[in-house]
Amino acid sequence: MNSKYINKCHAVSYVVAGILILMIILFNFSQMIMETWAYSFMISENDKTIKVIQANDTSDTHLAKNHKESDDAVKEICNTKISSIKGEKADYLEDTANKESLKNTINKDSLRRTANNEKNQTDDNSVQNVSNTVIQLRKPVSGGVTTSVFGDVVDRRTTHLGHDWAVEVGTSVCAAADGTVEKAYLSDSYGYNILVNHGNGLKTRYAHLSKILINLGDTVEQGRIIGLSGNTGDSTGPHLHFEVIQNDKHVNPLNFLK
Repeated sequence: MNSKYINKCHAVSYVVAGILILMIILFNFSQMIMETWAYSFMISENDKTIKVIQANDTSDTHLAKNHKESDDAVKEICNTKISSIKGEKADYLEDTANKESLKNTINKDSLRRTANNEKNQTDDNSVQNVSNTVIQLRKPVSGGVTTSVFGDVVDRRTTHLGHDWAVEVGTSVCAAADGTVEKAYLSDSYGYNILVNHGNGLKTRYAHLSKILINLGDTVEQGRIIGLSGNTGDSTGPHLHFEVIQNDKHVNPLNFLK
């Protein structure tokens, strides 16, 4: 009896297992059908969208072509009108130029003589003004050994903009000419330095000082002690760096020293 019962249970188990397998197969098959239908629907909608876009592009192309033709027609009309106006203006200018040319020819000789006389007078005045405005500068330190001159190559990109005299720290530095103290300050490159404005576009700078003895805005006379030499700022040793600036351009100081 037990054997029959067991066999019966096995048969039931096989039937249940078969039913489950069949249900799984049906579920998978139905899922495949749904996915296939969904993909087909998406492709159909995409085709419709593409057709609509193509139709719109064709319409836009026609509209752009019509606009271009219209713009070309307007441009042609405008160009024709402009050409007509330019022709009239050219004729008017030509007549005016002829009249002016005749007038200039009549007065040509007198104008040339007047211009030559004025030019000669201006040249004479310029020579006289230059000779009157040249300022003779005094050497700002007593003694000292020249260690670098104007134009020496400092590195690949810069040249020396002044004249250097090696002197002991504390050597008196004098104003090279009468003037007004325009700057007196400490900078990373010049160290303690003074800029004096002598007028007529001429300025002098005294750099790498150890001490400044005047104030901003002071009026100084040639030879007045304005500071003491030193080794401040971007310096390789005790010395005075002296610059001459004419019309905002560095020039050779030796050309101005007495």
